[in-house]
Amino acid sequence: MFLFQTFPFDMVLCGDRLPEGDSLEMLKEWMTQNPKLISILMTVRKDDLLEQEATKAGIKGYLEKPFDLKQLEEAMGISDFGMHLPAPPSVGTGAGRQGLGNQTKKGGEK
Repeated sequence: MFLFQTFPFDMVLCGDRLPEGDSLEMLKEWMTQNPKLISILMTVRKDDLLEQEATKAGIKGYLEKPFDLKQLEEAMGISDFGMHLPAPPSVGTGAGRQGLGNQTKKGGEK
């Protein structure tokens, strides 16, 4: 809670169970302070009542874990703006090493 009062946030991803209290109430309070806040509530279980409460409270997104990048983008409203996040590099395929072709190997080889 202290960080939100100290630093401005554009987006908050919040779990539905917090040790310090009710996450839904906390998100409502933050949204009152910053109506442009992109607020997303995450949960590990299907709970239609919680989802309805979150929607009624103006929470922008509701995600059930595990979720993928596309679901997060949709909850954030990125697809509404035509923006797309870059795909993560594939592990073990060398895809994450693009742009390294000009480095010199041992012995002067390229």
